Amino acid sequence: MSASAAANYPYRDTLTVSDPNAVLKTLTELPEFFDVGNGEQGFLLKPDPAARDAANREYKISIGPLEIVLDFDTSNWSVSVSIRFKVPFDGTVTLANIVGNLKEGVSVKIGYPPILGGVVGLRLDGSAVVLFWEFTVFGKEYKGEKALFHI
Repeated sequence: MSASAAANYPYRDTLTVSDPNAVLKTLTELPEFFDVGNGEQGFLLKPDPAARDAANREYKISIGPLEIVLDFDTSNWSVSVSIRFKVPFDGTVTLANIVGNLKEGVSVKIGYPPILGGVVGLRLDGSAVVLFWEFTVFGKEYKGEKALFHI
């Protein structure tokens, strides 16, 4: 099975611009590609650089068949994480929605038996906010970590 990382642009599938604001937002979110292991790449969409002073920041991450949306509130260190699994031939399934405090770190076991199982989480490593993952999909292992941003 081969997976590819492709940013989810609002006009990618239809090639029709139905919401100009969504297109403008997409153009300000520059994808950063990174190695997720097994020769595959994932991507990270960071918040609009002009909005970096805002208290809430949203990050979107793709690792293999997982889509992760992270909301971080700089005013109280709270973090919410949504993890979705792109099930082949069936669509997208939400595996977890978790809320926690970044100072303590958050992690969650994920699963979609018998296809997927593992763990995904966030922790502080000095001033870096690090996303870590270890999961298996159809027998293929994904294990790694990525510093998302510094605080």
